[in-house]
Amino acid sequence: MQRLAVVTGAAGKIGVAISELFAERGYRLLLADRLGAVHDLAARLEAGGAEVKSHIVDLTREAEVVEFAKVATDLWGGCDVLINNAGIMGRHPTEEMPKREWDVVMAVNLTAPFLLCRELLPVMRAKGWGRVVNLASRLGRTYVFNANLAYSASKAGLIGLTRQLGGEFAPHGITVNAIAPGSVDTGYLETLAAEDAARLLNNIPTGRAGSTREIAAAAAYLASDEAAFITGACLDLNGGGWMG
Repeated sequence: MQRLAVVTGAAGKIGVAISELFAERGYRLLLADRLGAVHDLAARLEAGGAEVKSHIVDLTREAEVVEFAKVATDLWGGCDVLINNAGIMGRHPTEEMPKREWDVVMAVNLTAPFLLCRELLPVMRAKGWGRVVNLASRLGRTYVFNANLAYSASKAGLIGLTRQLGGEFAPHGITVNAIAPGSVDTGYLETLAAEDAARLLNNIPTGRAGSTREIAAAAAYLASDEAAFITGACLDLNGGGWMG
């Protein structure tokens, strides 16, 4: 049976890696992003033989999120796997942060996953099977010197959401888990001052950033039948940069 996986933030580097791996593993895909590049990704995956639909969605707007969830509910028998991957980073230090920045970061990183879970978990419950994988962050687990307050708070909240939903929906054959990546080769390190990038890397025992493929592989495992006994968990992929 082909399962439908919904991936938000699909046009970003981690989203692309997740979409590619899930396509390789035979999933049908419904991809969302605010950027038109999501359509290019869908066309490329379709050319490789996957069944893919793509939508432009503004995750800060509840009506658009709910409408997108309806598409997922109605498509190919409904959603089986939800990957809440979309995320944005705030730009300002705490004492200079405008409330609008806080609101937007929370809307994308925490409220949108809540809305999608609210709309799609009943669909999974009706099937008696489902998987939710939330992309959190090491910044939601521990302090990092160059972190943004809104981002860190939103990712910590996402881990809490994961635990609560994991407990609520476990009796229905549904697991809800999170992944908390550390530094990943998305290009972010290249945007930092050399000394800050070196400081981050020097605190990783494995001595390197993670790959987007490694994050995708973790998502694929948590979405699999083999991970049926894992729920409410947060998988730390950070090369040992934080050990809880």
